[in-house]
Amino acid sequence: MPLVMPEVMLGLSALLLFVSMESWFGCAPESTQWLCWPNRGLITVSIAHVTLCSCYVSVVVQSRLSQMDDSLEEAAMDLGARPWQVFMRITLPLIAPSLIAGWLLAKTDNSTRKILGCAVRSFSSKVFNNSVPSPCP
Repeated sequence: MPLVMPEVMLGLSALLLFVSMESWFGCAPESTQWLCWPNRGLITVSIAHVTLCSCYVSVVVQSRLSQMDDSLEEAAMDLGARPWQVFMRITLPLIAPSLIAGWLLAKTDNSTRKILGCAVRSFSSKVFNNSVPSPCP
């Protein structure tokens, strides 16, 4: 699966997924109304948007995790920290700047698309394209 799919293909595949999920789950009787698959509205748009923007965050966080020193986590575990404590006290503070940077890239890309349309390459798209190695020599 490619890292970044065109938005149109992602939108079409998300629509087809949500339509098929709605036909699979359908709507239950009135007593179990909470079991219904949501209509194609805000929830499904939010799921598709998170899927679209997750590629920006994953690239930035992956680069930070590859540069992170594993000995910090190992030392914390040797001192008796549980895995959840290691994540909350060691890993999360170290990757927090990359999480914020990925969120900002996704947010500016989304805002630029709303304002300018899809024909203009946004700043976050340029940054993302420069961070991914190109296959050409």
